[in-house]
Amino acid sequence: MELNKSNPQEAIVLQLQLIKAELEQLEKVKEFLKNLEPGRKIYINLGEVMVESNYLEAIQYLDEKEKELKAALLELEAKLTSAGLKA
Repeated sequence: MELNKSNPQEAIVLQLQLIKAELEQLEKVKEFLKNLEPGRKIYINLGEVMVESNYLEAIQYLDEKEKELKAALLELEAKLTSAGLKA
């Protein structure tokens, strides 16, 4: 994603919004998975490939993705704070 060079704070705010939307989507997927019947096959899209998984592997993958997004969110919020703005 190319940052808005004329207003870097605006670009950071947009990135924050995108990450927050991704985190909300992850929560929706987790809730969906909880409602599946036990033993059902789950497929995870890893970009160019789809992999077959089970519930525990899928939740573990989503949790890992969530940790990465939260770390990025904290980093961006720190940048805004250091620039004197609030997310």
